[in-house]
Amino acid sequence: MKDKQLLIVESPSKIKKIQEYIDKEDSLKGQFIVTSSKGHIRDLDANSLSIDVKNNFIPFYLIPESKKGVVRDLKNDFKKSHTVWLASDYDREGESIAWHI
Repeated sequence: MKDKQLLIVESPSKIKKIQEYIDKEDSLKGQFIVTSSKGHIRDLDANSLSIDVKNNFIPFYLIPESKKGVVRDLKNDFKKSHTVWLASDYDREGESIAWHI
């Protein structure tokens, strides 16, 4: 049953502090899964051009081996959730990370 809300942040160091804030509010306690993407989860393939030049320069992204476990965990948490909150940093890199998630 999807009874939780999933809150995804960029950095694992933010999880504990955010969870503390949530747990202080009785109305929110136990309603969130707070997790991290640990930064970027997709990247351009370093072994190829990674862009389809003939098709409007569409990029080819892949999930690096080092991030496959993170993506698996995010998918599992998503399956338990009815709402997903992307709490990335308010900058271009944060926007990119959130878009890839």
